[in-house]
Amino acid sequence: MAEGGVFGHVVQILDPAEETLAYQGRIEFRSPETSERWVADRVETLRPAYQRKLAEHRASLEEITRRIGWSFLVHHTDRPAAEPLLTLIMRLQGMASDYRWTRDAVVGLGATS
Repeated sequence: MAEGGVFGHVVQILDPAEETLAYQGRIEFRSPETSERWVADRVETLRPAYQRKLAEHRASLEEITRRIGWSFLVHHTDRPAAEPLLTLIMRLQGMASDYRWTRDAVVGLGATS
């Protein structure tokens, strides 16, 4: 697609608990799409390696999107969905090449919180 001149935006959507693996003790992970399941006896022992792998994955996505000229952003599910949507709208309209939604930006535009 990038070779064909198509411009795109990649949004990685993560739950904060998914990103930090903020669990303790024994936990069962289940696939939402299959019957696959996996039990971790002490999930906290997996946290450093898991967070490293997730950071590597994000860096890889950022590198791929940068290389092909696409934008990349991360959205956390504890934040309003309007935030990444506003960012994407701004980018699609070419109003800001690196616009990131912030409360300060909205207040600066005269909006109220």
